[in-house]
Amino acid sequence: MVRITVYQDPSGCLTGISSQGHAGAGEYGSDVVCAAVSVLVINTINSIQTIAGDSGEEFFNEDDGEIRFFPEKPENHDTQVLMQSLLLGLQSIEEEHDRYLDLIIQEV
Repeated sequence: MVRITVYQDPSGCLTGISSQGHAGAGEYGSDVVCAAVSVLVINTINSIQTIAGDSGEEFFNEDDGEIRFFPEKPENHDTQVLMQSLLLGLQSIEEEHDRYLDLIIQEV
């Protein structure tokens, strides 16, 4: 199962993301849930870095399926739009595949 935590401050600003595990919805290389989550998360990180110009703090470990990203300027408008878009996509995947994805929004 993929466990994703999206961090949110008391004002509602999304401040980071942590993802761990593999979905296990199919054979390695054919797992559409894992692929969808990976594409969303990695594309969001790349977009925040490129479009919002926010490098932030990142960590990747492909073997464990672990990704962490905390934007340096999470309050930046473009960063928030991209983080909100990520959250929307993850919520959609969880609605259809809740056996393979556990999405948590944690206030920090």
